[in-house]
Amino acid sequence: MLSGNSLAFISIHLISALIMIFFGALVLLHDWKSLINKTFAVMMFGSLGWALANMGTFNFSPDRFESVLNAALIFASIQTLSGSAFVYLFPKPNFSLKPWHKVVAIVFSLIFLGVSPLQYDVNPSVTYLNSNIPIAEPNVFNVIWGIGILAQVIFTIAVTVSKYRKAEGDGKRQLGYILIGSSATFVLLFVSQYLTVNVLKTPILNSYGPLFMMPLILGTSYAITRYHLFSVKAITTEITTFILWLFLLLRILFDESLQDYFVDGTILLGVIIVGIFLIKSVLKEVRQKERLAELNAQLDKTNASLKDLNEHLEQKVAEQTVEIRKAYEVEKKARIELVELDKAKDQFILTTQHHLRTPLTIVKGYIQSFITKKGPMLDEEAKSYVTKASEAADEVGNLVNEFLDISQMEIGKSMLNKTPTDIKSVIQGILISLEPLLQAKRLKTSLSFPENNVIAVDLTKMKEALTDLIDNAIQYNQEGGSISIRAQKMSHPIEKDKLIYRLTIGGTGVGISPEKLQTLLVRSFQRDEEAIGVNANDRGIGLIIARNIIQAHGGVIYAESDEKDKGTKFVVELPV
Repeated sequence: MLSGNSLAFISIHLISALIMIFFGALVLLHDWKSLINKTFAVMMFGSLGWALANMGTFNFSPDRFESVLNAALIFASIQTLSGSAFVYLFPKPNFSLKPWHKVVAIVFSLIFLGVSPLQYDVNPSVTYLNSNIPIAEPNVFNVIWGIGILAQVIFTIAVTVSKYRKAEGDGKRQLGYILIGSSATFVLLFVSQYLTVNVLKTPILNSYGPLFMMPLILGTSYAITRYHLFSVKAITTEITTFILWLFLLLRILFDESLQDYFVDGTILLGVIIVGIFLIKSVLKEVRQKERLAELNAQLDKTNASLKDLNEHLEQKVAEQTVEIRKAYEVEKKARIELVELDKAKDQFILTTQHHLRTPLTIVKGYIQSFITKKGPMLDEEAKSYVTKASEAADEVGNLVNEFLDISQMEIGKSMLNKTPTDIKSVIQGILISLEPLLQAKRLKTSLSFPENNVIAVDLTKMKEALTDLIDNAIQYNQEGGSISIRAQKMSHPIEKDKLIYRLTIGGTGVGISPEKLQTLLVRSFQRDEEAIGVNANDRGIGLIIARNIIQAHGGVIYAESDEKDKGTKFVVELPV
Protein backbone atom coordinates (compact mmCIF):
# COMPACT_ATOMS: atom_id res chain seq x y z
CA MET A 1 0.00 0.00 0.00
CA LEU A 2 1.28 3.46 -0.88
CA SER A 3 1.64 5.88 1.99
CA GLY A 4 -0.48 9.02 1.93
CA ASN A 5 2.48 11.33 1.59
CA SER A 6 4.51 9.31 -0.93
CA LEU A 7 5.26 10.80 -4.34
CA ALA A 8 3.66 7.84 -6.15
CA PHE A 9 0.46 8.16 -4.13
CA ILE A 10 0.17 11.92 -4.76
CA SER A 11 1.10 11.49 -8.43
CA ILE A 12 -1.60 8.83 -8.97
CA HIS A 13 -4.31 11.02 -7.45
CA LEU A 14 -3.26 14.36 -8.97
CA ILE A 15 -2.63 12.97 -12.46
CA SER A 16 -5.96 11.10 -12.32
CA ALA A 17 -7.67 14.31 -11.16
CA LEU A 18 -6.07 16.23 -14.05
CA ILE A 19 -7.30 13.59 -16.53
CA MET A 20 -10.83 13.85 -15.12
CA ILE A 21 -10.76 17.67 -15.34
CA PHE A 22 -9.42 17.48 -18.88
CA PHE A 23 -12.08 15.14 -20.25
CA GLY A 24 -14.92 16.81 -18.31
CA ALA A 25 -13.96 20.25 -19.61
CA LEU A 26 -13.28 18.86 -23.08
CA VAL A 27 -16.80 17.58 -23.72
CA LEU A 28 -18.37 20.75 -22.32
CA LEU A 29 -16.21 22.92 -24.54
CA HIS A 30 -17.29 20.91 -27.58
CA ASP A 31 -21.04 21.15 -26.86
CA TRP A 32 -22.17 22.29 -23.44
CA LYS A 33 -25.84 22.15 -24.47
CA SER A 34 -25.78 18.40 -25.11
CA LEU A 35 -27.43 16.38 -22.33
CA ILE A 36 -25.01 13.50 -23.00
CA ASN A 37 -22.04 15.84 -22.55
CA LYS A 38 -23.48 17.33 -19.37
CA THR A 39 -24.05 13.87 -17.90
CA PHE A 40 -20.50 12.82 -18.81
CA ALA A 41 -19.09 16.01 -17.21
CA VAL A 42 -21.02 15.28 -13.99
CA MET A 43 -19.54 11.77 -14.00
CA MET A 44 -16.00 13.19 -14.46
CA PHE A 45 -16.39 15.82 -11.73
CA GLY A 46 -17.95 13.22 -9.41
CA SER A 47 -14.93 11.02 -10.03
CA LEU A 48 -12.67 14.04 -9.40
CA GLY A 49 -14.33 14.71 -6.05
CA TRP A 50 -14.04 11.06 -5.06
CA ALA A 51 -10.32 10.95 -6.04
CA LEU A 52 -9.47 14.07 -4.02
CA ALA A 53 -11.53 12.90 -1.02
CA ASN A 54 -9.92 9.45 -1.24
CA MET A 55 -6.51 11.14 -1.13
CA GLY A 56 -7.68 13.03 1.95
CA THR A 57 -8.57 9.85 3.82
CA PHE A 58 -4.86 8.94 3.82
CA ASN A 59 -3.57 12.37 4.83
CA PHE A 60 -6.05 13.89 7.28
CA SER A 61 -5.95 13.18 11.00
CA PRO A 62 -8.10 10.35 12.39
CA ASP A 63 -10.48 12.89 13.94
CA ARG A 64 -11.35 14.22 10.48
CA PHE A 65 -11.31 10.85 8.74
CA GLU A 66 -15.06 10.22 9.00
CA SER A 67 -15.99 13.55 7.35
CA VAL A 68 -13.58 12.99 4.46
CA LEU A 69 -14.77 9.37 4.06
CA ASN A 70 -18.42 10.50 3.89
CA ALA A 71 -17.50 13.09 1.23
CA ALA A 72 -15.73 10.39 -0.79
CA LEU A 73 -18.79 8.14 -0.57
CA ILE A 74 -21.12 10.96 -1.69
CA PHE A 75 -18.92 11.75 -4.71
CA ALA A 76 -18.70 8.03 -5.51
CA SER A 77 -22.52 7.85 -5.46
CA ILE A 78 -22.76 10.85 -7.82
CA GLN A 79 -20.23 9.24 -10.15
CA THR A 80 -22.14 5.94 -10.18
CA LEU A 81 -25.56 7.52 -10.79
CA SER A 82 -24.29 9.78 -13.60
CA GLY A 83 -22.47 6.80 -15.15
CA SER A 84 -25.74 4.84 -15.33
CA ALA A 85 -27.54 7.89 -16.78
CA PHE A 86 -24.78 8.35 -19.38
CA VAL A 87 -25.06 4.76 -20.55
CA TYR A 88 -28.85 5.15 -20.84
CA LEU A 89 -28.54 8.37 -22.91
CA PHE A 90 -25.64 7.37 -25.20
CA PRO A 91 -26.01 7.66 -28.13
CA LYS A 92 -29.79 7.75 -27.61
CA PRO A 93 -32.14 6.34 -24.94
CA ASN A 94 -32.82 2.63 -25.17
CA PHE A 95 -36.49 3.13 -24.21
CA SER A 96 -38.74 6.05 -23.29
CA LEU A 97 -39.27 6.75 -19.62
CA LYS A 98 -42.84 6.79 -18.42
CA PRO A 99 -43.82 9.15 -15.58
CA TRP A 100 -43.68 6.39 -12.97
CA HIS A 101 -40.21 5.37 -14.26
CA LYS A 102 -38.97 8.90 -13.59
CA VAL A 103 -40.51 8.89 -10.11
CA VAL A 104 -38.80 5.57 -9.29
CA ALA A 105 -35.45 6.85 -10.64
CA ILE A 106 -35.66 10.06 -8.58
CA VAL A 107 -36.66 8.23 -5.37
CA PHE A 108 -33.90 5.62 -5.88
CA SER A 109 -31.28 8.34 -6.46
CA LEU A 110 -32.31 10.29 -3.35
CA ILE A 111 -32.22 7.16 -1.16
CA PHE A 112 -28.89 6.08 -2.66
CA LEU A 113 -27.32 9.50 -2.04
CA GLY A 114 -28.93 9.76 1.37
CA VAL A 115 -27.52 6.50 2.77
CA SER A 116 -24.04 6.93 1.25
CA PRO A 117 -22.57 8.98 4.16
CA LEU A 118 -24.32 6.81 6.79
CA GLN A 119 -23.01 3.35 5.92
CA TYR A 120 -19.87 3.23 8.14
CA ASP A 121 -19.31 3.60 11.86
CA VAL A 122 -15.84 5.04 12.49
CA ASN A 123 -13.84 4.79 15.74
CA PRO A 124 -10.84 7.18 15.41
CA SER A 125 -8.95 5.35 18.16
CA VAL A 126 -8.97 1.99 16.32
CA THR A 127 -6.80 1.90 13.18
CA TYR A 128 -5.77 -0.62 10.56
CA LEU A 129 -2.56 -2.53 11.19
CA ASN A 130 0.61 -0.52 10.41
CA SER A 131 -1.38 2.62 9.53
CA ASN A 132 -3.09 5.59 11.12
CA ILE A 133 -6.30 5.05 9.12
CA PRO A 134 -9.29 4.40 11.43
CA ILE A 135 -11.27 1.21 10.89
CA ALA A 136 -14.68 1.83 9.27
CA GLU A 137 -17.28 -0.73 10.38
CA PRO A 138 -20.13 -1.22 7.87
CA ASN A 139 -23.70 -1.05 9.18
CA VAL A 140 -27.14 -1.79 7.73
CA PHE A 141 -26.94 1.27 5.42
CA ASN A 142 -23.85 -0.26 3.84
CA VAL A 143 -25.98 -3.21 2.73
CA ILE A 144 -28.58 -0.86 1.22
CA TRP A 145 -25.87 1.14 -0.54
CA GLY A 146 -24.26 -2.07 -1.81
CA ILE A 147 -27.59 -3.26 -3.23
CA GLY A 148 -27.93 0.13 -4.98
CA ILE A 149 -24.46 -0.24 -6.48
CA LEU A 150 -25.28 -3.77 -7.66
CA ALA A 151 -28.59 -2.62 -9.21
CA GLN A 152 -26.81 0.15 -11.15
CA VAL A 153 -24.10 -2.23 -12.34
CA ILE A 154 -26.73 -4.66 -13.62
CA PHE A 155 -28.71 -1.82 -15.24
CA THR A 156 -25.61 -0.33 -16.89
CA ILE A 157 -24.36 -3.63 -18.28
CA ALA A 158 -27.86 -4.71 -19.45
CA VAL A 159 -28.52 -1.43 -21.27
CA THR A 160 -25.06 -1.41 -22.85
CA VAL A 161 -25.38 -5.01 -24.04
CA SER A 162 -28.88 -4.31 -25.44
CA LYS A 163 -27.65 -1.27 -27.37
CA TYR A 164 -24.52 -3.12 -28.49
CA ARG A 165 -26.58 -5.89 -30.09
CA LYS A 166 -28.76 -3.38 -32.01
CA ALA A 167 -25.91 -1.08 -33.08
CA GLU A 168 -23.86 -1.28 -36.25
CA GLY A 169 -20.48 0.02 -37.43
CA ASP A 170 -18.90 2.78 -35.32
CA GLY A 171 -21.84 2.77 -32.91
CA LYS A 172 -21.19 -0.87 -32.07
CA ARG A 173 -17.47 -0.21 -31.45
CA GLN A 174 -18.23 2.82 -29.25
CA LEU A 175 -20.63 0.83 -27.10
CA GLY A 176 -18.06 -1.95 -26.93
CA TYR A 177 -15.49 0.44 -25.43
CA ILE A 178 -18.05 1.66 -22.89
CA LEU A 179 -18.98 -1.90 -21.96
CA ILE A 180 -15.37 -2.99 -21.50
CA GLY A 181 -14.38 0.15 -19.57
CA SER A 182 -17.46 0.06 -17.31
CA SER A 183 -17.12 -3.65 -16.53
CA ALA A 184 -13.40 -3.37 -15.79
CA THR A 185 -13.86 -0.35 -13.49
CA PHE A 186 -16.77 -1.93 -11.62
CA VAL A 187 -14.79 -5.13 -10.98
CA LEU A 188 -11.63 -3.28 -9.89
CA LEU A 189 -13.51 -0.87 -7.62
CA PHE A 190 -15.61 -3.65 -6.11
CA VAL A 191 -12.47 -5.59 -5.21
CA SER A 192 -10.33 -2.64 -4.07
CA GLN A 193 -12.88 -0.37 -2.40
CA TYR A 194 -15.54 -2.75 -1.08
CA LEU A 195 -14.38 -6.37 -0.82
CA THR A 196 -10.92 -5.78 0.65
CA VAL A 197 -12.22 -3.19 3.14
CA ASN A 198 -15.37 -4.98 4.32
CA VAL A 199 -14.26 -8.62 4.05
CA LEU A 200 -10.47 -8.61 4.30
CA LYS A 201 -10.45 -5.60 6.66
CA THR A 202 -7.57 -3.87 4.91
CA PRO A 203 -7.33 -0.63 2.87
CA ILE A 204 -4.32 -1.97 0.99
CA LEU A 205 -5.77 -1.24 -2.46
CA ASN A 206 -7.60 2.00 -1.66
CA SER A 207 -4.66 4.16 -2.64
CA TYR A 208 -4.87 2.81 -6.21
CA GLY A 209 -8.56 3.77 -6.56
CA PRO A 210 -8.07 6.57 -9.13
CA LEU A 211 -6.12 4.20 -11.37
CA PHE A 212 -9.03 1.76 -11.33
CA MET A 213 -11.28 4.58 -12.69
CA MET A 214 -9.20 4.90 -15.85
CA PRO A 215 -10.88 2.05 -17.86
CA LEU A 216 -14.28 3.73 -17.43
CA ILE A 217 -12.95 7.24 -18.07
CA LEU A 218 -10.91 6.31 -21.13
CA GLY A 219 -13.58 4.02 -22.60
CA THR A 220 -16.42 6.52 -22.27
CA SER A 221 -14.19 9.44 -23.32
CA TYR A 222 -13.13 7.64 -26.49
CA ALA A 223 -16.73 6.70 -27.27
CA ILE A 224 -18.06 10.23 -26.80
CA THR A 225 -15.27 11.80 -28.85
CA ARG A 226 -15.89 9.27 -31.63
CA TYR A 227 -19.61 9.94 -31.33
CA HIS A 228 -19.12 13.67 -31.95
CA LEU A 229 -16.48 13.05 -34.65
CA PHE A 230 -14.04 15.60 -33.27
CA SER A 231 -11.60 17.01 -35.82
CA VAL A 232 -7.93 16.03 -35.86
CA LYS A 233 -6.87 19.64 -35.29
CA ALA A 234 -9.09 19.97 -32.21
CA ILE A 235 -7.94 16.65 -30.76
CA THR A 236 -4.28 17.54 -31.38
CA THR A 237 -4.68 20.91 -29.63
CA GLU A 238 -6.48 19.33 -26.69
CA ILE A 239 -3.90 16.54 -26.23
CA THR A 240 -1.01 19.00 -26.53
CA THR A 241 -2.61 21.25 -23.93
CA PHE A 242 -3.17 18.31 -21.61
CA ILE A 243 0.44 17.15 -21.95
CA LEU A 244 1.57 20.66 -21.05
CA TRP A 245 -0.68 20.62 -17.98
CA LEU A 246 0.66 17.20 -16.99
CA PHE A 247 4.27 18.34 -17.40
CA LEU A 248 3.71 21.37 -15.15
CA LEU A 249 1.94 19.21 -12.59
CA LEU A 250 4.89 16.79 -12.49
CA ARG A 251 7.22 19.76 -11.99
CA ILE A 252 5.19 20.72 -8.95
CA LEU A 253 5.45 17.19 -7.58
CA PHE A 254 9.25 17.34 -7.74
CA ASP A 255 9.57 20.89 -6.37
CA GLU A 256 11.50 21.16 -3.11
CA SER A 257 10.87 24.72 -1.92
CA LEU A 258 7.72 26.68 -1.16
CA GLN A 259 8.77 29.33 -3.65
CA ASP A 260 9.01 26.72 -6.43
CA TYR A 261 5.58 25.36 -5.49
CA PHE A 262 4.10 28.86 -5.70
CA VAL A 263 5.75 29.73 -9.03
CA ASP A 264 4.97 26.42 -10.74
CA GLY A 265 1.43 26.36 -9.32
CA THR A 266 0.77 29.88 -10.66
CA ILE A 267 2.17 28.90 -14.05
CA LEU A 268 0.00 25.77 -14.10
CA LEU A 269 -3.13 27.78 -13.26
CA GLY A 270 -2.33 30.32 -15.98
CA VAL A 271 -1.61 27.61 -18.54
CA ILE A 272 -4.89 25.87 -17.68
CA ILE A 273 -6.84 29.12 -18.26
CA VAL A 274 -4.96 29.90 -21.49
CA GLY A 275 -5.38 26.30 -22.65
CA ILE A 276 -9.13 26.44 -22.15
CA PHE A 277 -9.38 29.62 -24.24
CA LEU A 278 -7.08 28.08 -26.88
CA ILE A 279 -9.25 24.97 -27.12
CA LYS A 280 -12.39 27.12 -27.39
CA SER A 281 -10.88 29.18 -30.22
CA VAL A 282 -9.82 26.05 -32.10
CA LEU A 283 -13.27 24.54 -31.66
CA LYS A 284 -14.84 27.75 -32.95
CA GLU A 285 -12.60 27.66 -36.00
CA VAL A 286 -13.41 23.98 -36.57
CA ARG A 287 -17.16 24.65 -36.34
CA GLN A 288 -16.85 27.52 -38.81
CA LYS A 289 -14.95 25.29 -41.23
CA GLU A 290 -17.52 22.53 -40.80
CA ARG A 291 -20.30 25.04 -41.47
CA LEU A 292 -18.40 26.33 -44.50
CA ALA A 293 -17.97 22.76 -45.72
CA GLU A 294 -21.72 22.17 -45.33
CA LEU A 295 -22.46 25.35 -47.27
CA ASN A 296 -20.00 24.33 -49.99
CA ALA A 297 -21.63 20.93 -50.20
CA GLN A 298 -25.05 22.56 -50.51
CA LEU A 299 -23.67 24.93 -53.14
CA ASP A 300 -22.18 22.03 -55.11
CA LYS A 301 -25.49 20.24 -54.92
CA THR A 302 -27.33 23.37 -56.11
CA ASN A 303 -24.84 23.87 -58.94
CA ALA A 304 -25.28 20.27 -59.99
CA SER A 305 -29.04 20.71 -59.99
CA LEU A 306 -28.74 23.90 -62.05
CA LYS A 307 -26.39 22.19 -64.48
CA ASP A 308 -28.82 19.30 -64.84
CA LEU A 309 -31.68 21.76 -65.30
CA ASN A 310 -29.79 23.68 -67.99
CA GLU A 311 -28.86 20.49 -69.81
CA HIS A 312 -32.39 19.17 -69.81
CA LEU A 313 -34.30 22.46 -69.98
CA GLU A 314 -34.76 22.39 -73.75
CA GLN A 315 -35.91 18.79 -73.61
CA LYS A 316 -38.32 19.53 -70.77
CA VAL A 317 -39.69 22.59 -72.57
CA ALA A 318 -40.20 20.53 -75.71
CA GLU A 319 -41.98 17.81 -73.74
CA GLN A 320 -44.20 20.36 -72.00
CA THR A 321 -44.90 22.07 -75.34
CA VAL A 322 -46.06 18.76 -76.79
CA GLU A 323 -48.28 18.18 -73.76
CA ILE A 324 -49.71 21.70 -74.00
CA ARG A 325 -50.34 21.26 -77.74
CA LYS A 326 -52.13 17.97 -77.05
CA ALA A 327 -54.22 19.59 -74.33
CA TYR A 328 -55.01 22.50 -76.65
CA GLU A 329 -56.10 20.14 -79.44
CA VAL A 330 -58.33 18.25 -77.01
CA GLU A 331 -59.82 21.51 -75.72
CA LYS A 332 -60.27 22.83 -79.27
CA LYS A 333 -62.02 19.64 -80.34
CA ALA A 334 -64.26 19.75 -77.28
CA ARG A 335 -65.07 23.42 -77.94
CA ILE A 336 -65.98 22.70 -81.57
CA GLU A 337 -68.15 19.80 -80.47
CA LEU A 338 -69.90 22.02 -77.91
CA VAL A 339 -70.50 24.72 -80.54
CA GLU A 340 -71.90 22.16 -82.97
CA LEU A 341 -74.04 20.67 -80.21
CA ASP A 342 -75.35 24.12 -79.30
CA LYS A 343 -76.15 24.84 -82.96
CA ALA A 344 -77.92 21.51 -83.25
CA LYS A 345 -79.91 22.31 -80.12
CA ASP A 346 -80.91 25.74 -81.46
CA GLN A 347 -81.81 24.26 -84.84
CA PHE A 348 -83.95 21.66 -83.09
CA ILE A 349 -85.74 24.35 -81.09
CA LEU A 350 -86.22 26.47 -84.23
CA THR A 351 -87.64 23.52 -86.18
CA THR A 352 -89.91 22.54 -83.29
CA GLN A 353 -91.25 26.09 -82.98
CA HIS A 354 -91.98 26.20 -86.74
CA HIS A 355 -93.93 22.98 -86.39
CA LEU A 356 -95.81 24.42 -83.40
CA ARG A 357 -96.93 27.44 -85.40
CA THR A 358 -98.82 25.41 -88.03
CA PRO A 359 -101.25 23.56 -85.69
CA LEU A 360 -101.70 26.71 -83.64
CA THR A 361 -102.68 28.65 -86.76
CA ILE A 362 -105.21 25.91 -87.65
CA VAL A 363 -106.64 25.88 -84.13
CA LYS A 364 -106.96 29.67 -84.12
CA GLY A 365 -108.65 29.58 -87.56
CA TYR A 366 -111.32 27.12 -86.47
CA ILE A 367 -111.94 29.03 -83.27
CA GLN A 368 -112.38 32.31 -85.19
CA SER A 369 -114.81 30.54 -87.54
CA PHE A 370 -116.92 29.48 -84.61
CA ILE A 371 -116.89 32.98 -83.14
CA THR A 372 -117.65 34.90 -86.37
CA LYS A 373 -120.10 32.47 -87.94
CA LYS A 374 -123.66 33.83 -88.07
CA GLY A 375 -126.61 31.91 -86.87
CA PRO A 376 -127.57 30.10 -83.68
CA MET A 377 -124.69 27.64 -83.98
CA LEU A 378 -123.43 28.51 -80.46
CA ASP A 379 -125.23 29.88 -77.46
CA GLU A 380 -123.77 32.68 -75.37
CA GLU A 381 -122.13 30.39 -72.83
CA ALA A 382 -120.46 28.32 -75.56
CA LYS A 383 -119.27 31.49 -77.30
CA SER A 384 -117.73 32.61 -73.97
CA TYR A 385 -115.77 29.36 -73.72
CA VAL A 386 -114.63 29.56 -77.32
CA THR A 387 -113.52 33.20 -76.84
CA LYS A 388 -111.39 32.21 -73.83
CA ALA A 389 -109.88 29.34 -75.84
CA SER A 390 -109.04 31.82 -78.62
CA GLU A 391 -107.33 34.14 -76.17
CA ALA A 392 -105.31 31.23 -74.75
CA ALA A 393 -104.29 30.17 -78.26
CA ASP A 394 -103.18 33.72 -79.00
CA GLU A 395 -101.08 33.72 -75.82
CA VAL A 396 -99.50 30.40 -76.78
CA GLY A 397 -98.82 31.76 -80.25
CA ASN A 398 -97.15 34.87 -78.83
CA LEU A 399 -95.01 32.71 -76.54
CA VAL A 400 -93.94 30.52 -79.48
CA ASN A 401 -93.06 33.64 -81.45
CA GLU A 402 -90.93 34.94 -78.56
CA PHE A 403 -89.02 31.68 -78.35
CA LEU A 404 -88.60 31.69 -82.11
CA ASP A 405 -87.19 35.21 -81.98
CA ILE A 406 -84.63 34.14 -79.36
CA SER A 407 -83.53 31.12 -81.39
CA GLN A 408 -83.35 33.09 -84.63
CA MET A 409 -81.20 35.74 -83.02
CA GLU A 410 -78.82 33.22 -81.47
CA ILE A 411 -78.22 31.20 -84.62
CA GLY A 412 -78.02 34.27 -86.83
CA LYS A 413 -81.09 33.70 -89.06
CA SER A 414 -82.89 36.90 -88.14
CA MET A 415 -82.19 39.64 -90.65
CA LEU A 416 -82.01 43.27 -89.48
CA ASN A 417 -83.49 46.08 -91.56
CA LYS A 418 -81.42 49.02 -90.32
CA THR A 419 -82.59 52.55 -91.03
CA PRO A 420 -81.67 55.92 -89.44
CA THR A 421 -83.89 56.08 -86.36
CA ASP A 422 -84.41 58.77 -83.70
CA ILE A 423 -84.06 56.82 -80.45
CA LYS A 424 -85.59 59.69 -78.42
CA SER A 425 -88.78 59.55 -80.50
CA VAL A 426 -88.92 55.76 -80.13
CA ILE A 427 -88.67 55.97 -76.34
CA GLN A 428 -91.26 58.76 -76.14
CA GLY A 429 -93.65 56.60 -78.18
CA ILE A 430 -93.03 53.65 -75.87
CA LEU A 431 -93.76 55.76 -72.79
CA ILE A 432 -97.06 56.96 -74.36
CA SER A 433 -98.12 53.36 -75.03
CA LEU A 434 -97.21 52.36 -71.45
CA GLU A 435 -98.89 55.40 -69.87
CA PRO A 436 -101.68 53.32 -68.20
CA LEU A 437 -99.06 51.22 -66.39
CA LEU A 438 -97.15 54.35 -65.30
CA GLN A 439 -100.28 55.92 -63.90
CA ALA A 440 -101.34 52.73 -62.13
CA LYS A 441 -98.12 52.83 -60.09
CA ARG A 442 -97.91 56.64 -59.93
CA LEU A 443 -94.44 56.58 -61.46
CA LYS A 444 -92.61 59.71 -62.54
CA THR A 445 -90.31 59.71 -65.56
CA SER A 446 -87.30 61.89 -66.26
CA LEU A 447 -85.57 62.04 -69.67
CA SER A 448 -82.19 63.41 -70.69
CA PHE A 449 -81.04 63.18 -74.32
CA PRO A 450 -78.38 64.86 -76.46
CA GLU A 451 -79.31 67.01 -79.46
CA ASN A 452 -78.79 64.30 -82.07
CA ASN A 453 -80.21 60.85 -81.28
CA VAL A 454 -80.32 59.35 -84.77
CA ILE A 455 -78.53 56.04 -85.24
CA ALA A 456 -78.96 53.15 -87.68
CA VAL A 457 -81.09 50.38 -86.11
CA ASP A 458 -83.91 48.00 -87.01
CA LEU A 459 -86.82 50.10 -85.79
CA THR A 460 -89.19 47.21 -85.11
CA LYS A 461 -86.74 45.07 -83.18
CA MET A 462 -85.09 47.97 -81.31
CA LYS A 463 -88.53 49.20 -80.27
CA GLU A 464 -89.28 45.68 -78.97
CA ALA A 465 -86.02 45.58 -77.00
CA LEU A 466 -86.45 49.05 -75.46
CA THR A 467 -90.09 48.28 -74.66
CA ASP A 468 -88.99 45.18 -72.73
CA LEU A 469 -86.43 47.24 -70.76
CA ILE A 470 -88.83 50.08 -69.91
CA ASP A 471 -91.61 47.62 -69.09
CA ASN A 472 -89.17 45.79 -66.79
CA ALA A 473 -88.41 49.11 -65.03
CA ILE A 474 -92.17 49.65 -64.53
CA GLN A 475 -93.06 46.12 -63.43
CA TYR A 476 -90.31 45.94 -60.77
CA ASN A 477 -90.63 49.51 -59.50
CA GLN A 478 -92.21 50.61 -56.26
CA GLU A 479 -95.43 52.60 -55.84
CA GLY A 480 -94.74 56.32 -56.28
CA GLY A 481 -91.23 55.68 -57.56
CA SER A 482 -89.48 57.02 -60.62
CA ILE A 483 -87.88 55.95 -63.89
CA SER A 484 -84.83 57.73 -65.25
CA ILE A 485 -83.80 57.47 -68.92
CA ARG A 486 -80.48 59.08 -69.89
CA ALA A 487 -78.70 59.04 -73.24
CA GLN A 488 -75.38 60.39 -74.45
CA LYS A 489 -72.96 60.08 -77.34
CA MET A 490 -69.40 59.39 -76.27
CA SER A 491 -66.08 57.95 -77.38
CA HIS A 492 -65.60 54.21 -77.25
CA PRO A 493 -63.68 53.38 -74.01
CA ILE A 494 -61.05 51.42 -75.97
CA GLU A 495 -61.31 52.48 -79.62
CA LYS A 496 -61.20 56.22 -79.06
CA ASP A 497 -61.83 57.07 -82.74
CA LYS A 498 -65.29 55.45 -82.63
CA LEU A 499 -68.50 56.81 -81.08
CA ILE A 500 -71.10 54.88 -79.11
CA TYR A 501 -74.64 55.75 -78.10
CA ARG A 502 -75.10 54.96 -74.40
CA LEU A 503 -78.62 54.65 -73.07
CA THR A 504 -79.26 54.16 -69.33
CA ILE A 505 -82.68 53.04 -68.07
CA GLY A 506 -83.01 52.95 -64.28
CA GLY A 507 -85.75 52.64 -61.72
CA THR A 508 -86.26 52.85 -57.96
CA GLY A 509 -87.47 49.30 -57.60
CA VAL A 510 -85.97 45.98 -56.67
CA GLY A 511 -82.17 45.91 -56.42
CA ILE A 512 -79.99 42.98 -57.36
CA SER A 513 -77.06 41.53 -55.45
CA PRO A 514 -73.64 41.63 -57.20
CA GLU A 515 -73.42 37.83 -57.53
CA LYS A 516 -76.84 37.70 -59.27
CA LEU A 517 -76.08 40.56 -61.65
CA GLN A 518 -73.76 38.31 -63.65
CA THR A 519 -76.53 35.78 -64.36
CA LEU A 520 -79.30 38.31 -65.02
CA LEU A 521 -78.88 38.43 -68.81
CA VAL A 522 -77.96 34.78 -69.42
CA ARG A 523 -80.28 32.28 -70.99
CA SER A 524 -81.45 30.64 -67.77
CA PHE A 525 -85.06 31.92 -67.51
CA GLN A 526 -84.64 32.00 -63.72
CA ARG A 527 -85.40 34.98 -61.50
CA ASP A 528 -84.44 35.65 -57.92
CA GLU A 529 -86.92 35.61 -55.05
CA GLU A 530 -87.32 39.41 -54.92
CA ALA A 531 -88.33 39.57 -58.61
CA ILE A 532 -90.77 36.68 -58.21
CA GLY A 533 -92.30 38.41 -55.20
CA VAL A 534 -92.91 41.59 -57.21
CA ASN A 535 -94.21 39.96 -60.41
CA ALA A 536 -94.93 36.24 -60.17
CA ASN A 537 -96.45 35.91 -63.68
CA ASP A 538 -93.50 37.26 -65.66
CA ARG A 539 -91.87 34.56 -67.80
CA GLY A 540 -88.40 36.12 -67.48
CA ILE A 541 -87.58 36.04 -71.22
CA GLY A 542 -88.02 39.72 -72.10
CA LEU A 543 -84.49 40.64 -71.01
CA ILE A 544 -83.04 37.76 -73.03
CA ILE A 545 -84.86 38.95 -76.17
CA ALA A 546 -83.62 42.49 -75.51
CA ARG A 547 -80.07 41.22 -75.07
CA ASN A 548 -80.17 39.27 -78.34
CA ILE A 549 -81.53 42.26 -80.25
CA ILE A 550 -78.88 44.59 -78.83
CA GLN A 551 -76.09 42.11 -79.58
CA ALA A 552 -77.42 41.59 -83.12
CA HIS A 553 -76.93 45.35 -83.60
CA GLY A 554 -73.27 45.01 -82.52
CA GLY A 555 -73.98 46.56 -79.12
CA VAL A 556 -73.72 45.46 -75.52
CA ILE A 557 -76.12 45.51 -72.59
CA TYR A 558 -75.35 45.12 -68.91
CA ALA A 559 -76.97 45.78 -65.57
CA GLU A 560 -75.78 47.84 -62.61
CA SER A 561 -77.13 47.85 -59.06
CA ASP A 562 -75.60 49.53 -56.00
CA GLU A 563 -77.33 47.33 -53.48
CA LYS A 564 -80.61 45.69 -52.57
CA ASP A 565 -83.71 47.98 -52.60
CA LYS A 566 -81.73 50.73 -54.39
CA GLY A 567 -83.00 49.88 -57.90
CA THR A 568 -81.30 48.49 -60.99
CA LYS A 569 -79.97 50.28 -64.08
CA PHE A 570 -79.71 48.72 -67.55
CA VAL A 571 -77.05 50.22 -69.77
CA VAL A 572 -77.28 49.83 -73.56
CA GLU A 573 -74.31 50.77 -75.73
CA LEU A 574 -74.85 50.88 -79.51
CA PRO A 575 -72.32 51.75 -82.20
CA VAL A 576 -72.99 55.08 -83.94
